[in-house]
Order: sequence, then C-alpha cells, then structure tokens
Amino acid sequence: MTTAPKLPEGLENDEDLIQAVYEKTRCFASVHLLRTAYELGAKADRDDATRYRWLREQAWFNGALCVVRDPKRSVRLGSDCPFRERLDEAIDSALLAAKEAKQ
Repeated sequence: MTTAPKLPEGLENDEDLIQAVYEKTRCFASVHLLRTAYELGAKADRDDATRYRWLREQAWFNGALCVVRDPKRSVRLGSDCPFRERLDEAIDSALLAAKEAKQ
C-alpha cells in the first residue's frame, strides 16, 4: 500500500501548497521574462554594431550612405537624410543587397 507524499513543513493545507506553487511559478516566469528581455537587448546591440561597422566602411564618393559633418551647411534642401528607424532600414537593406550580391 502506498501513502501520499508528506507535504513539507508549513504546507499543511491546500491553500499553503497553492500559494507556494504560485510563488515559485511567478519567480520562474519573472526569470524567463528577464532572460527574454536580455536576449532581445543583446540582439539589438549586435544589430546596431553590425550597422555601425557597415556604415563606417562607406565612402562618400561611392557608398550607399555616408555620414556628413555639419549637415546644416553641407546638405542641400531636398536631400534624403534618413535617421532612426529609416536609417536602420536603409542600412539593413544595403547589407541584404551586399549579402545577396556575394551569393
């Protein structure tokens, strides 16, 4: 004849057991969320580093994009000057095109 396992001290009733399981589960969920956030942040950092390395290799005379010092004096009205998300998209597009050209 088998007997039910004895509950740890302090978990004498169902409510205590449910609370203990809830606390452990909540802790595991928090760790999972933190790990996911860290991994997403690390991926974003890697993507930014890749973009920066690509951008710094571009020459003003033949690159797909370039950096201009003192843009208020150097850039003319009507020039396309992407920044933030548009800059990321432009660099990602150029990186993809370069990758496809190598294949």
